[in-house]
Amino acid sequence: MSKHTPGPWRVPNRIPTDVVDSNEDRWIADCQVSVNGAPREQQEANARLIAKAPEMYAMLKSREFSFDDRHADFYCDWCHNTASQGHQETCRLAAILKGSQ
Repeated sequence: MSKHTPGPWRVPNRIPTDVVDSNEDRWIADCQVSVNGAPREQQEANARLIAKAPEMYAMLKSREFSFDDRHADFYCDWCHNTASQGHQETCRLAAILKGSQ
């Protein structure tokens, strides 16, 4: 699996249903193409949400393990395992992070 295009991504003013990288030399997504005929406002909202994906990923990655004074270790807020234990197989955060790499 290849890695995603690095952020930041943005929605250009001239085409508010597209998502491009910050240099506008790579097209990321076109939210105007809609199977269900979504209204223009929804297409633009979808583009804005997709454009935030790299920032959301970075935020999730930075919060993968938080320090817990009680255990004197880092632990996952989602599956409650420590960093030394690693994530549980059913940890949703681990699945999201793994699927985005």
